[in-house]
This record gives sequence, structure tokens and C-alpha cells, in this order.
Amino acid sequence: MILVLAMDLPLMKAGFLFDLWAECEPGRGVVPAYDEFVEPLCAIYPATAASLVGTALAGEDFALHGMVESLRSRQLLQVFPVSAEDRPFFLNLNTPAELSSLQTRSQFR
Repeated sequence: MILVLAMDLPLMKAGFLFDLWAECEPGRGVVPAYDEFVEPLCAIYPATAASLVGTALAGEDFALHGMVESLRSRQLLQVFPVSAEDRPFFLNLNTPAELSSLQTRSQFR
């Protein structure tokens, strides 16, 4: 199994990743999802999917949702529903301004 975790998810917790790991099966990984949206950059992929992932990353379409659907249709990936309580773990920061805004909130301190 291969854990993929984007570095712009500063609120991610190890406990959530352990929950993902617990849902994995031999040869079948897990991708979190909420509101019909999957998080392919916070997922656990089976090693057998490496060539399909490599092909997706080598293409021109950098949206990984098609790759996720392809892996799901091959039974190599299953969806893990994200609870409302766990949604803050997926707060995505891409700019210094977003980081600054987060640092001013008591939740981050």
C-alpha cells in the first residue's frame, strides 16, 4: 500500500490516516470522499495500481478524479465517507495569505 498525502493539508491528523489504513483490504486501497467529492491526494493506493497512477500522472489531465474512478471500477480502490467531524482535516492551504488567516484562528494554535 502507498499513502499519498498532499502537503497543503495542515490540519490532517494521524488518527484519520489510521482510520483510512484500517479500511484497506489486500490489493484494495481507500480514498476519502465527502459531498460527492473525492480526495485523491489524501488516499491509500494498492501497489498494484502504480502503473495506472503513473499513466494518469503522465497525461495532460491533472484532475485525478478520472484515475480514481478507473481504480474504483477495477475494484482497486474503495470510497471512505468523511464525517462532518473530520471535514476540517481537509482544509487546503495554497497561499501565504491562507496560512496567515488560519494562524489567526484559535483552532490552529
